[in-house]
Amino acid sequence: MTNPTTPQTQTNTLFAVDAYEVSHFNQYPEAEELTSYLTFRKAMALMSISEKAKYRGWVDMEYPDDRIVWVGIRYIIETYISKKITQADITEARDFYATFNAGGTQYPFPEDLFQEIVDKFDGNMPLKIEALPEGSVVYPGTPVVQITAKKKFAPLVTWFEALIVQTWYPSTVATLSRRVRDMVEDGFHKSADADAYWKIPSRLHDFGFRGCTGTEQATIGGMAHLLSFEGTDTVPAAHYAARYLNNGVPVGNSIPAMAHCTVTPWDTEAEAYENMIDVNGGGAYAIVLDSYDFANAVERIIPSMKDRIIAKGGFLVMRPDSGTPKDMVLLGLRAAAAHFGHDFNKKGYKVLRGVGVIQGDGMSPRMILEVIDAVIEAGFSIENVAFGMGGGLLQKDLHRDILSAALKTNYIQFPGGRIKYVMKKPATDPTKTSLPGKLAVAITLDAAGKTIRQVFPVDEVPQESNELRVIYDTGPTNLLTADTFDEVRARLDIEWANTPKKGSAFSPEILDFQDEVAQSL
Repeated sequence: MTNPTTPQTQTNTLFAVDAYEVSHFNQYPEAEELTSYLTFRKAMALMSISEKAKYRGWVDMEYPDDRIVWVGIRYIIETYISKKITQADITEARDFYATFNAGGTQYPFPEDLFQEIVDKFDGNMPLKIEALPEGSVVYPGTPVVQITAKKKFAPLVTWFEALIVQTWYPSTVATLSRRVRDMVEDGFHKSADADAYWKIPSRLHDFGFRGCTGTEQATIGGMAHLLSFEGTDTVPAAHYAARYLNNGVPVGNSIPAMAHCTVTPWDTEAEAYENMIDVNGGGAYAIVLDSYDFANAVERIIPSMKDRIIAKGGFLVMRPDSGTPKDMVLLGLRAAAAHFGHDFNKKGYKVLRGVGVIQGDGMSPRMILEVIDAVIEAGFSIENVAFGMGGGLLQKDLHRDILSAALKTNYIQFPGGRIKYVMKKPATDPTKTSLPGKLAVAITLDAAGKTIRQVFPVDEVPQESNELRVIYDTGPTNLLTADTFDEVRARLDIEWANTPKKGSAFSPEILDFQDEVAQSL
């Protein structure tokens, strides 16, 4: 079985740009060849800006991990860049840009250039795009994409800058989700037996669809989350990943769950809970218990239904949706232990019988860590608790500057053969210094035998060792679709475990070359 063709955008891709990129075609010097590259210039902080203001004591943990999860280029290429430009696209773009300049005048638009693309390349963009395999683990500064264009089409090397830089979003979500997985795994290692580790992929559930600005964002971010966990309520993400990226094999799942809107219409909340138990109590199911009073629900109403719950034979997940998260979780755990019973695992922690708690309100990585610590300190195994993140996973406090994603030109060959190794080096912000020359990425080993992806000048790395692989060359290549979603997941699992939290992307060779070029600026 093979994946069906992914759906392409209905958008005219001549509009899927920042305006200034449209005008760049006559700003570059004449060139035989131009190259640019995408990188993330910094690591992810543990806390959001809003949290830093509240939790000053955590600042020493701000950057405990430099690793970044790279993902998202396949979606951009299949959905947008692979869409062939048509004569109708050119006509529409010509008419639009005719009045787009300030004052309602003609905005610079390379109509003749795109006409030649339609006539000579069947509408395929004459670009070569190299990228690291999706699911790769990188450090700040690693080139994750490199783009090359030649001759009269050389200025198009940055035409899709806005689209390609947008991979910051799935990469940020994937990194955030993976950092939470580390917290969950650490909690399991401390408080759960090995035979319970199968529960780990279900411990962070994506509740983020409604907090996104649109379905496409939810799909892209939701898929990024699914690289580390299986739990999701973002159906478009689970569907897209399974159907188009995984040969139809499921990658995400959920359970029937109540909302306040299915509790409050009943005359009593007890009736609502009884109905839920009757219709869904044979499997795993979730009941939200704070429509009125969470303490009353977990200490009186739910215990009164103990026999009905046990008789159905399923697994009840109790959900608070307000209050201080760690207090609500502990209240639920203690009530469940008192009324449904518990066992002690081999590590001496309590494991509830047929009941658990999910905390989905107000969750962030820092808050999840706080709840995990509180649960373990109270003597419960963290396997009793799952977490849900909505806006905090897919929307809140997420922006391009978290990883500082940027596309920079790094190489130009002029007519006649002269080469310039292009480099940005602003005196007012050294963190924005870019790398010169065509680049390669190779896997190296540190002193402990751990793997590190490092950047080199392209001539320093044998072609077969270069991790930047051609996935588009005037049309998509087979490498673009070579990996299934499960294979990307497996790559991430292996590389995350084998890559140190701290490290440098820069080989001695690239640093020496950067210094050499900088001296000539």
